[in-house]
Amino acid sequence: SMRGTDRAFRGRAAAVFGAGMDGVVTFNFFDAESPLFRDLSDASRLRGLDKDYFGSVRGVVRANGGNLPYASFQSVETLNPANPREVLPGQSAVAYIRIGSIAEGDFVRRIRLRVDPLVATDGITLSVNGHSLSGLTFGQEWIESTLNDDVVVAGRNEVVLSLPASHKSSLKWLDLVVEERASPNGPGH
Repeated sequence: SMRGTDRAFRGRAAAVFGAGMDGVVTFNFFDAESPLFRDLSDASRLRGLDKDYFGSVRGVVRANGGNLPYASFQSVETLNPANPREVLPGQSAVAYIRIGSIAEGDFVRRIRLRVDPLVATDGITLSVNGHSLSGLTFGQEWIESTLNDDVVVAGRNEVVLSLPASHKSSLKWLDLVVEERASPNGPGH
């Protein structure tokens, strides 16, 4: 359900524009009164709006007719709840997330990783583009942290989740989300 919100569609469109595309086309979207038609058609308008970015929106799907194996040709991220990554004690797992142009002004970005089981431990580390994040918080199913402007970049961002060797069991990394929100003083909504 998180992937079907206006914020998620804005994030997908911002990533498309950020990758150099000229426009966005929707399929089977029938609400002609939706503000999304206006939002998704203008890259500059998107910069000022709240967005949610996902490591993978669709995840792994079977190729039409089950034709040739294609995993070695796939270059997009596939991490999502239906295709988790296992993180073993003493090891790391890597995922990538594409961010559209970095919004300027009063925006707050938060990274969220859904893991199972969620066990708060000082030894879990999270880094983005080689920057170790501090102040991790552990919610019901999510590890969260604020992202400073100097950590995230427009385009592909590398996210690394690491477990200490002393951790008693592995974790399943289920999801990756970056939320971009206008602060109360900012231009977005």
